[in-house]
Amino acid sequence: MSFRGSKDTLNQPDNGIFLKEVELMAKFDPVMKQHVSRVENGAGSHVHYLGKTIQNELIDSISSKIIEHI
Repeated sequence: MSFRGSKDTLNQPDNGIFLKEVELMAKFDPVMKQHVSRVENGAGSHVHYLGKTIQNELIDSISSKIIEHI
C-alpha cells in the first residue's frame, strides 16, 4: 500500500496510507474528526494540510531523521 495513493480525497478506496490514517484518527479523536468534517464540507480555510505537498514534506522529514540515526 502506498503512502500516497492515486486519489487525494478523503474516504476514497485508493487514497493511500496517509489519508487512511487521517480517517482512522478522525474516528477516535474529536479534534481530527472536526477537522476532517470541515475539509469534507469545504468549510473554513482552504488550508487543510492533507494534500500531496504536506505528504511529501512529511516523507522528506522522516527520511532525514532516519538517515541521521543510521
